[in-house]
Amino acid sequence: MVLRLSEDQSPDFPTTQGCQKFADLVYERTNGRIKIEVYDSGTLGGTTAVAEQLQYGAIDLLRGGAAPLAQFSPTLNVFSLPFLFTSTENDYKCLDSELAQDILKMEDSEGLIGLAYYTGGARCFYSSQPITCLADLAGMDIRVQESEIMMGMIDALGANPTPTAYAEVYSALQTGVVDAAENGIGAYVSTAHCEVAPYLMLDNHVFTPDMLVMSRQVWDRLSPEDQQIFMEAAYDSVVYEREVYEAYEAEALKKALDSGVTVYELTDAQLQEFIDATAGMPDKYCSQYIDIVNQFKAMQE
Repeated sequence: MVLRLSEDQSPDFPTTQGCQKFADLVYERTNGRIKIEVYDSGTLGGTTAVAEQLQYGAIDLLRGGAAPLAQFSPTLNVFSLPFLFTSTENDYKCLDSELAQDILKMEDSEGLIGLAYYTGGARCFYSSQPITCLADLAGMDIRVQESEIMMGMIDALGANPTPTAYAEVYSALQTGVVDAAENGIGAYVSTAHCEVAPYLMLDNHVFTPDMLVMSRQVWDRLSPEDQQIFMEAAYDSVVYEREVYEAYEAEALKKALDSGVTVYELTDAQLQEFIDATAGMPDKYCSQYIDIVNQFKAMQE
């Protein structure tokens, strides 16, 4: 059996390496019966288009962000709430919890099943012009993912949300179609967005997980034994991907600084302005999941 796994990052990016680790483990543990081919750099399409193909088994697996995947599994919207997780440690703690693992099953989706959460680090704002506080974002056109809640966050911060395809963000920043964007530091550097948006603000507004997702049609064709192999391989690849990402992000931040990027860290008071501006978002966008939100917050106390 040969399966295709879609990944939109470059070959050396941590999530791509995590996908390859997963593929290698499945191949090894099935004694070569199941081979997973990783198609990186978005060659099979963007997250939304590929997820639609997973629904009817045209593509087998996908690594995508939880934000765009929430249109298929609405419970995932909780992971896009700004400032839900307060640190990397708490992010991992919550994602490894039984509650998050239940959400991972994507039982509210049509034809998809989640296998693992990968990390893409905390998302931060970067711009073609200096940004040092909330007021600097006012009126900016900011690129966001195709996610209602992510667009709502930009609106709550006083800026203009501008959904843009991931592959087009560099040119959009370069030509002034957007003034700023937001992503993890690793992606900010790997995509060379730092060349056209050399101002980075470490606000860490969202720890939205990346996800390894499978077509439920394909999953159902696997034997129970092979399903167990897939789940264990996915779990082991998470441990690997986190280690790779943390090292990658540290090196990426160093590269950004060495290339002349201006990095600004918010004071506690400045960070609180962001938290206050977005405080109403759980009730507005995730009212039916407030219990889940509160449980995640309680895990971090």
